Amino acid sequence: MLAPMAGREPGGRLVQAGEPRSIRLEAVRAVAALAVIVEHCYGYAHNYDPAAIFGSFRDRLLAATGNGVDLFYALSGYLLFLPFARWCWADAEAPDLGRYGRNRALRILPLYYVVIVAYLVVEGATRSQWWAFLTFTQNFFRGSLLQIDAPTWSIVVEVEFYVVLPLVGWLLFRTTRGSALRGAAALAGLVGVTLALNLSVTGDSPLSWQYSPATNAFYFLPGMVLAYLTCLRPERVTSRLPRPLRRSDLWVATGVALWMIHAWLWSHNELLALGCFLVLAACVLPLDRGLATTVLQLRALGLVGMVSYSIYLWHAPIVEALARVVPAGFPGLLVASVAASLAVGAVSYAVVERPFLLLRRSWSSASPAPATSTTKTSSGVR
Repeated sequence: MLAPMAGREPGGRLVQAGEPRSIRLEAVRAVAALAVIVEHCYGYAHNYDPAAIFGSFRDRLLAATGNGVDLFYALSGYLLFLPFARWCWADAEAPDLGRYGRNRALRILPLYYVVIVAYLVVEGATRSQWWAFLTFTQNFFRGSLLQIDAPTWSIVVEVEFYVVLPLVGWLLFRTTRGSALRGAAALAGLVGVTLALNLSVTGDSPLSWQYSPATNAFYFLPGMVLAYLTCLRPERVTSRLPRPLRRSDLWVATGVALWMIHAWLWSHNELLALGCFLVLAACVLPLDRGLATTVLQLRALGLVGMVSYSIYLWHAPIVEALARVVPAGFPGLLVASVAASLAVGAVSYAVVERPFLLLRRSWSSASPAPATSTTKTSSGVR
């Protein structure tokens, strides 16, 4: 068995409904949510005309902000797999699956149903659309995928991950038996299988396959691998790195550069996954603080991250509605959409999310370990 990591993630803390949250990770969540809004504003401002959206490198950079969804997935992979990783490789107790299930349900379901029922009513949805959205199966049907509230496709992927994760954790515990080497081999196998599924998607693939949980599972693996590494006392490794390589700014800059290369090529999704890994690693590994991590410790940014689930679920129809009335093109639409989404998100969090999050403490004998969750044209949650 490996020794548990001595400390928690670097950086300050926020309190969300009585539970501690890492400011850095909530700030990453905020960046991901705002990036998705940028992509939607750019798309609606250009009527989603492919020639306008993908015509130049600058266009592709703005369109690629929709990949904030993959950062949401990586965050979920790290935060939710971490207790299982500690069980497998750091001699920790097995996660309480009852509490895990309650926490996931209270985190995701109340707000999701409030938002989706509201939009189903407003849009005059068909009976089949009601059934699909209420059962989290909208990704599998042409009449509901990317309809009503398009970003909810990624919530389906998240929910599938929540359901499968305990089984994956149990299998890793049984097969690796505390061995770091076997753990590395098992995770490498998961990376290979999920990457193969991801690469099976082509331009001719049905949308239901492109947006399926199977082909998007790959984006959870960067966070899961990072959770595994935190069980190996990474401070022993990072302290021996040359000084420049210990700079968190270098890790973030490299992650951003990989995202830009992906936007330039508009291919090689493994670059996105590696970029997500490097950005998250800069936030949780014991590296030297830099400008990027200083920005990610801004309390205001962390607070936006705390309400990002509300922002994410409400924003797409807001952007679409504003696109019809805001005259200033992309810049004006972006400013109006961010302002409106932040305002609606804050109210939604206070009225819907927070009361249910408070139940997590009252329904548990002890507070759960710090966690946050999540979030291709839209994004994820924790």
